[in-house]
Amino acid sequence: ITVARRMTRVQLIEGQQRAKYLSSTFIPDQGQRAPLIRDTIRSQDLENLRIALENFYANNISQFPDEIPTNYERELCKFDAPSCGDYVDLRPLIPSYILSIPTDPLAPLDKNGTGYFVRRDKAGALILTAPYSERGFVVEVREE
Repeated sequence: ITVARRMTRVQLIEGQQRAKYLSSTFIPDQGQRAPLIRDTIRSQDLENLRIALENFYANNISQFPDEIPTNYERELCKFDAPSCGDYVDLRPLIPSYILSIPTDPLAPLDKNGTGYFVRRDKAGALILTAPYSERGFVVEVREE
């Protein structure tokens, strides 16, 4: 904690990215625990995104970012993607609402998507999903 207080936002983001990379590198050695560990990471990532989006919503006259679609899912754009194209770009939330846009531990490294998806349902509820989940379920966070 003391070290984190002395780090800049960029250093904190880089540290988070390196920790996630290292954990995805060494987690496969954990055997049957690996899927549970990755799903725990996914759950925390979605919780951090939910909190960031809730705070954005509260500070922007009860509005989510315009890019979040209604009734169909779109993948989130990576923090360091050169272009977001058809992905949902939540990078404007950085650093005010979240330090970085998290990436699923099994998301392909060669594309601009994070492996996490977002949408709003007909009632306007926010739904974040992690379809790479390995334990037979999709992590879903709803905020109404």
